[in-house]
Amino acid sequence: MVIAIVAILAALLLPVLSKSKLKAAQIQCLGNLKQLVLAEKMYLDDYQETCIQYDFSGNSRLWMGRLIDYQGKLDAVRLCPAASDTNAAKALGTADKAWHIQSKAPVKLWYGSYGLNGWLYSNLTNRSGAMPVVDQDKIFKNESQISMPSQTPVFADSIWVDGWPRTNNAAASNLYLGNPHGSAGQFMGPLGRMLIDRHGGIPAGSAPTDVDTTRTLPGAINVACSDGHVELSKLENLWNFHWNRTWAPPNPRPL
Repeated sequence: MVIAIVAILAALLLPVLSKSKLKAAQIQCLGNLKQLVLAEKMYLDDYQETCIQYDFSGNSRLWMGRLIDYQGKLDAVRLCPAASDTNAAKALGTADKAWHIQSKAPVKLWYGSYGLNGWLYSNLTNRSGAMPVVDQDKIFKNESQISMPSQTPVFADSIWVDGWPRTNNAAASNLYLGNPHGSAGQFMGPLGRMLIDRHGGIPAGSAPTDVDTTRTLPGAINVACSDGHVELSKLENLWNFHWNRTWAPPNPRPL
């Protein structure tokens, strides 16, 4: 009788404990993003509000190398507890695995679970060329150009280092892998890099892989905005943020 009661209590408590664990990971993730957006703010203060320079030299330090001194040289800040697995063979991350990229100067393998809003790089030129002319007016070159800081993401949960969301980016049906690749060309990483179900109330490793994009997307990620606040955002709402200077939220969102 006692054993049966204990088994019933365990069955009742396990889902509660699981949800509590997921919530704790989501809250810790918000703390990490808060530290990153504060590091970015300190960088802007030191560089007269000029946004982070893109790594046009090809050293692949990107924002990680430029902000590391502003985050106490702590690499762990870039790792969401729901996606802290750094043993993935592929450079791209997933809902529950970190991305990685090798830099040349310094020689270092960088890991992370978050991506920078690429429109906040002040110099979008690399060895392959520059941002297409048609997109130049979308770039935030300095902090004063951010007219809606509470709605402009700086960092978000992501499967890659950065991304350049566009209003015509379609929804991802695989919310475990996201959609890492945009159309051909420079700096075309789509919103799909952030379209992963990392904090939607289920373990990130169980994120759905075949959702109907004509319906409301399930799932959520954490986002840090330019005004310094951090929040949990439903995937369906990501098109409502103002990712670049000319952004007009699409209605309806692309399928």
